[in-house]
Amino acid sequence: MFLKNNEPKVVRHRFTSANAKKLLEDNQLSDFFHIWALEAPWFEDPNERRDGVSGVVTWQLKLPDGSSQRVFIKRQENHNTATWRHPLRGEPTFFREFQNIQKLNTLGVPVIELLYYGEAFGGGKNQAILISKGLDDYVSLEDWFNQPDNKNNPVAVKALIKAIVKAIKPMHHHGIKHGCLYGKHLFVKLTESMPAEPVFDIRLLDLEKARVTWFKKQAIKKDLSQLIRHTPGLDENNTEKLLACYFDKADLKGWRQRLHRIIRSKQEKQQQKAKEVA
Repeated sequence: MFLKNNEPKVVRHRFTSANAKKLLEDNQLSDFFHIWALEAPWFEDPNERRDGVSGVVTWQLKLPDGSSQRVFIKRQENHNTATWRHPLRGEPTFFREFQNIQKLNTLGVPVIELLYYGEAFGGGKNQAILISKGLDDYVSLEDWFNQPDNKNNPVAVKALIKAIVKAIKPMHHHGIKHGCLYGKHLFVKLTESMPAEPVFDIRLLDLEKARVTWFKKQAIKKDLSQLIRHTPGLDENNTEKLLACYFDKADLKGWRQRLHRIIRSKQEKQQQKAKEVA
């Protein structure tokens, strides 16, 4: 799938910290082309389009204490998106994801922990690598709601919704929309199982589409409508809990109506499209 040659030249080679660099060096993963040549089964089917390909594998890093750390190694070739710097050739989508995660991290938004970003260009190839720590013991919000013991536990649901709002609201406060806020891109982990109120840790994934918007309301409308539409566990009752937690009482009614209109419009378009296909 990926060509094993040194024809392209490395143009970006960034470790996120001294500790990340040392960890990868200790595991012989500090060289771009060595990482590129790693042979491991795909974690999921790669995404192929035109002359480009993008995929991810998992790898176990050895830690100094003898334990191991799972990481995700994402690699792509000629899988670019147009930017103002490179409107024609474009830049790897992983570079945008790397920048978005770094920015959100500085703003206190809970995201995955990155270790490395690298990029090589030349000979008609634009290759990129993004390495992040695995989210062990986390599950997607979608999978969490698929467990009957979870979705039928009102105390846990209330605590989880509170944690979700706490995670995404700062992002919107800074005028940033996720752009693909589905239940499968929001991961959760129970950190304290107190009977009165469980405590959850949230992590946002798939941030290559995140971007700053001129209007915060646009970010809120886009993300919340997507989250509600694409998370089966957010039924009418849980959606109301989400909105009541996110918005002040004075704004709740207006936002409820606005989001319901957006969702209804999307559903009607999907139904119409399905009829046309049939």
